[in-house]
Amino acid sequence: MSDTRQGNPLLGVTLLLVLNAINGLASAAVGLYISGDALSAIGALLAIFAILVAMNLKTRRMEYWNYANILCIAGIVLYLFAGLEFLIVGEFLSVVTLLMLNTAAVKSQFS
Repeated sequence: MSDTRQGNPLLGVTLLLVLNAINGLASAAVGLYISGDALSAIGALLAIFAILVAMNLKTRRMEYWNYANILCIAGIVLYLFAGLEFLIVGEFLSVVTLLMLNTAAVKSQFS
């Protein structure tokens, strides 16, 4: 008997990318408020771009898959400079999203 619970891996990746972007916006807002540094501004721009990419993943175009991978890698680097509470959540979300994006089930949905 086969398992009927298939799920939608692309939906999971999209939700993770949106959650990561929201965490990035919160981290950037706190960073801009406390220190006003350029990394917080870059993080805010990347978070806004991540939300746009997440909303366009449903088009299943390969360039959005590439953008999502690049954003996850950039997030891993930028979260190293964030506060501890954002670092833990952000690194976790970035790594899990990157791993899910590169599974065969998700990657095969993009042309």
